[in-house]
Amino acid sequence: MQTPEAVLFDWDGTLYDSSRLCFEIYEELFARFGVGTITFDEFRRDFSGDYHRYQEMHGLGKGMWKKFDAAWYEIYYSKKEGAKPFANAKNTLAKLHKAKIPLGLVTNGTKKRILGELANLSFGDYFKTVVTIEDAEWEFKPSPRLVNMACDELGLAHEKVIYIGDMAEDVIAGKRAGAMTGVVTTGVHTLERLLPEGPDFIFADVGEVPGVLK
Repeated sequence: MQTPEAVLFDWDGTLYDSSRLCFEIYEELFARFGVGTITFDEFRRDFSGDYHRYQEMHGLGKGMWKKFDAAWYEIYYSKKEGAKPFANAKNTLAKLHKAKIPLGLVTNGTKKRILGELANLSFGDYFKTVVTIEDAEWEFKPSPRLVNMACDELGLAHEKVIYIGDMAEDVIAGKRAGAMTGVVTTGVHTLERLLPEGPDFIFADVGEVPGVLK
């Protein structure tokens, strides 16, 4: 396998430690919307990068998505201090940036939230491209569209790029785009759920990523 020439990162669960907060928001909203209760283990087992599909699994059809999403963001912004970058995230990005490795961010998150968090954390200057769900016209991973867009914006052959995330959908999206794939075990999906998708690299956390680029 060739050494990656560029790195695309997912945000939530990969660079940003928001998985527990995300669960707590769903736990609160499921109670509010009369869906029932969930445990963190159930959330990790069932949650999908296509969060509308996850909502649909729990009886919240398309007609409810707009209302549910608005409520999700209302709670998120009131509790966002409960999430923060992983301790080694910024140092990892700085190392890769110093080594002149092109970096991109590929996320199902919304542009307003992601760009706001990058600005607040002074992370934005590390990325040559940031692709959010609006850029892909709400075509969620595991569709490869987000990854394809980022690879194209970097101007590199897709097979020379590695996409690193924390969910099975990240691996599927990367593979469908023809990129190398890696997973971290710091996010929503357990290693047991990630392994069947056959990621090329497995990292305990993003701090291990620079090691594969030497």
